[in-house]
Amino acid sequence: HAEAKRSLPFVDYHVYFPLDFACYRVIKKASPGLVILCESDFWYNFLSYSKKNGASVALVNGKMSEKSMRRFCLAPFFSKRLFDLIDVLCLQNNLYRERFIEAGANVNRIVVTGNLKLDEDYPQLSPEETIEWRQKLGIQPNQIVLTMGSSHAPEEQILIDSLKKIWKESPDLKVILVPRHPERFKEVGELLKNERLSWINFSDIQKRTGKEQVILMDAMGLLRMCYQLSDLTIVGGSFTDRVGGHNILEPCWYGKPVLFGPHMHTQLELVDLMTQYGAGVQVNSDQLQSALQNWIKNPEERKAIGLRGFQLIKDLKGSTKRSLDALEPLLKKFEKQRSMSNEQMS
Repeated sequence: HAEAKRSLPFVDYHVYFPLDFACYRVIKKASPGLVILCESDFWYNFLSYSKKNGASVALVNGKMSEKSMRRFCLAPFFSKRLFDLIDVLCLQNNLYRERFIEAGANVNRIVVTGNLKLDEDYPQLSPEETIEWRQKLGIQPNQIVLTMGSSHAPEEQILIDSLKKIWKESPDLKVILVPRHPERFKEVGELLKNERLSWINFSDIQKRTGKEQVILMDAMGLLRMCYQLSDLTIVGGSFTDRVGGHNILEPCWYGKPVLFGPHMHTQLELVDLMTQYGAGVQVNSDQLQSALQNWIKNPEERKAIGLRGFQLIKDLKGSTKRSLDALEPLLKKFEKQRSMSNEQMS
């Protein structure tokens, strides 16, 4: 909700999605002409009332897990009625296309448009800004930097167990830890303290000595900056089955090689892309140490992997335009309805 207010300040209202059994009043008051869902929010009453109220319905960046597909297949009559309420389904890839069809969606309404995440414009540090940030964090010009982003418990412990052995061979390795949730900053700090590591919070960076092994980023919105400062990266949420993975393509925007764990069941399409391009490596906890050591010792290899990731992002851009093209008939219908409504009011 806070992010909606920050990134969409121009809209008329920011409201929480209504409970499905109580959504009619919200729909009647908003009287939408076009409803656009994102990824996987399918609530029957909300969609049904929207359609009855005259709205067109579209899905963008659509996805469906295998578990959800099996659940929809248990009630095919209901699933077909549900997906028939959606006029256009813009899906991320062909795997999801097959799952939606299996679940009861009309194949004639499906368009594979790609993943909208790949069209985001990521901020880029200038060479001067990169030097300034490294100096601010106490990173020496030739020092290798590893960032672990979006980490969850117990992933910090898994990383530390590997790093203890790596630091014996590569004592100058600098590690930046970026937990996924700010409420865990204190918890991760206690872990680093108990492990008797040399570390510092970003909020205390002015007290740095430059000898710290780990920098804990106890601030929001700095992950992408950290990836840019790094030589190699790990994306968290993938070494614990409670999460199922995060956006492993994020470091690819900056040409950085990516390691990620075995638990990526919510991001299977991203794993397929990584594998196809050779832009990252999936490892389990026991393989993490050797994978990191290999990349530390082989700068040319990690550079080549990073360049393949950069090419991946370049090749797959364009999902926004493809989605808008698929939505064009609904957008024209919406504009026509709005023009007629304005004429009647005047």
